[in-house]
Amino acid sequence: MKVTSLSGLINSPCYILELEQLTVMLDCALDFSPLYHFLPLPLVHSEQLANLPSSEVSADIKIVDDYPFIDGDPEFGMAETNLIPFSSIDVILISNCRSLLSLPYITEMLGFQGLVFATDPTINYGRILLEELIDFVSANPKHRSSTKWKNPSISDQLFPNLPSVPASWKSLFTSEMMNSCMQKVQAVSFEEQVSLYGVATAVPHSSGLSIGSSNWIIKPCGSADFKIAYISGSSQFVTHCRPLDLSPMKNCNVAIISDVTNAPACEPDMALKKFCDALIATLKVGGNVLIPCTPTGVVYDLLECLAGFLNNSGFSNIPICFISPVAQASLAHANIYSEWLNSSKQAKVYLPEPPFVHSNMAKMNSLFVYNHIHGRFSETYKSPSIIFTGHPSLRFGPAVHFVEFWGKSENNSIIFIESDFSSVDAMKPFSNCKMKVYNCPIDTRLTYSQLGRILKDLNCDKVVLARHMMKVASQLKNSEVQTGAMTSSICDLSHIQALSRAESCEINDSLAFEMVKIEHKLAQKCKLETLDKNKTATIPLIDEFQLNNHRAIWKSSNLEILTVFWNCLTFLDHYPAKSEIKGSIEKKTSCWGIPCIS
Repeated sequence: MKVTSLSGLINSPCYILELEQLTVMLDCALDFSPLYHFLPLPLVHSEQLANLPSSEVSADIKIVDDYPFIDGDPEFGMAETNLIPFSSIDVILISNCRSLLSLPYITEMLGFQGLVFATDPTINYGRILLEELIDFVSANPKHRSSTKWKNPSISDQLFPNLPSVPASWKSLFTSEMMNSCMQKVQAVSFEEQVSLYGVATAVPHSSGLSIGSSNWIIKPCGSADFKIAYISGSSQFVTHCRPLDLSPMKNCNVAIISDVTNAPACEPDMALKKFCDALIATLKVGGNVLIPCTPTGVVYDLLECLAGFLNNSGFSNIPICFISPVAQASLAHANIYSEWLNSSKQAKVYLPEPPFVHSNMAKMNSLFVYNHIHGRFSETYKSPSIIFTGHPSLRFGPAVHFVEFWGKSENNSIIFIESDFSSVDAMKPFSNCKMKVYNCPIDTRLTYSQLGRILKDLNCDKVVLARHMMKVASQLKNSEVQTGAMTSSICDLSHIQALSRAESCEINDSLAFEMVKIEHKLAQKCKLETLDKNKTATIPLIDEFQLNNHRAIWKSSNLEILTVFWNCLTFLDHYPAKSEIKGSIEKKTSCWGIPCIS
């Protein structure tokens, strides 16, 4: 068994799991970090961005406060594509909606022809995120085709120490490619077992991170006990979705870990308090609040929080606006997927009440949902307002417009809530912006101390994770040692295998001497004595074998006939030793062992 990391980034997971006769990809997240090297795409003409000086290296490179930015259509990164032919991948397992965003590249451009599995909410929320992304990027394209800056001699000089090579960055796929891709994804439910070409089975279990998010258990067929746990973005915090279910992961042979918190120094409760403080401080001086975000996930919890918080703070008259071409669909799906929510929200459905308060907020005219900033929004807009919109990178979408529109006043503020996007990098092109900038990353994914406790409880034989994860864990542990606040750490575990991008590790998945069933007639004629390791051999127990006078003959359709002598295998006295009995194994296994009576 072999595990390969194709990403190396904590927040953009992608692993390849190679079993015998089966290759599985675990998640295929999109890498947004290249966006920070591009200029924003404003929805209306921007004098500041249009009159930036060019670099001496290339006219397509503009300079803002000594930082180089590419003046062209934004590009994205994805997993390593040169290590393995994507046409050889048999199955892709998706854990949550953010982990499928590079799937259109794989299914439509890289030759993948296998199966893709995800829960129904993951599929639909993934489509929502992709539709918004395509809409934002295509709203104001630059149609620049120059790629001179991708030359390594230039890119290494302009953008040193990048996690990925600029030559591998890709323009965003089309809407047609996205639709074709999403039609190929098969929906599964929690605890539903799916067959992976008869070689293995996979079962999704709730990860507690978002609606429909899952961790996966993979079991090779022919092995009753061997199991692999893929633990992706998970949460132990109480949110709107079904809680984390780790019980099936206990005592697994291999655990592959990805996508833990990207804000280890800031607990969600602390970030939420900081968010509320920043919000009130802005509203008290009559300022507007911009919250760049994606249209799913934590935004549901924030809307619920604001519903009561603003009323108690005396700002119930401040309108909350949610602007996105997919805002209506996102909010509607949240109410539809009641069976994927926590028990308290499921109970509301039987009252009957909508699970989320955003439905009532819209009826009470405290929440306004718009597709775009044009038309109805421009006609009803009033200041001050609280606006949720995208994109959190500040490279496209209505958020770019509001930074320029509100950026002339220091009374206004921008609050970053998504830990996977850097507030510092996002603001670099807006050097003249006077808005107050608050970084309040509300990240409910597992903390490093939570992960340490979980891995101890799971009692896994082997743990595979990103090398950067071990680096962060080591830094946190050193800090705790200095302060005396010791918690569980993954650094204390001895069975960790850390992988960087494009690194692999081999894991011994053999189950020597596995008990298998043989035909009753054959079982009556033989018995097993003590093994002498110096005189015995083992064979793969698949297809058929013959027993003849201490001899086992194994036949396979793709290998030559092998003969192995067993001094440990004898026949009962009343059975003629020179006669031949043929037996077939009732279940197949790729493990090495010896014929045993079960």
